[in-house]
Amino acid sequence: MNPSLLNILSKFLFIFVGYLIAFKIINYFSSEKIIFYDGLLAILIVGLAAILYQLFRNKAYISDSIIILLIIIIFHILVPTIVDRSISVSILDDINLHPENSKEYLILSFQKNFMESNEIEKRLNEQIESGNIKITSDGTYILTCKGQITHNLFVLSKAVFATDEDIVRSSNLSLRGC
Repeated sequence: MNPSLLNILSKFLFIFVGYLIAFKIINYFSSEKIIFYDGLLAILIVGLAAILYQLFRNKAYISDSIIILLIIIIFHILVPTIVDRSISVSILDDINLHPENSKEYLILSFQKNFMESNEIEKRLNEQIESGNIKITSDGTYILTCKGQITHNLFVLSKAVFATDEDIVRSSNLSLRGC
């Protein structure tokens, strides 16, 4: 393997593990446990440490650290944050459309918008198109190998980032039939 590629991969692994450790510590002590903000703080701390280290070691490689941090930010936004916050977007929109309503109203509105509408069918079709699920001959849905891998990533995300237990309820990793 190319020595410079190996160097970048080892930096990535070191910074990513630092981010995971910093996130777990911050999230553990955080009173609010908001995954998005806890993760950004972890990235900021690890990022500053990585850049300061590069400043004292070799300024030519600061760009590597910055690129790695940007990749980690993208990961943080695309995986743990989306898993934890998907329902929040709907709640904010509902409050915007109908200000000053009670918690009970919001619960009923959520049930109506997601359970009584076409949302479940839309999501099932989306997952079929994505290749994560398929319909069996008897009309039941099962995870494909790709779906099992995707689900395993969400389970791991839940374990590492303490995402909402009501979104990902399973804690089992599985590759049945793959």
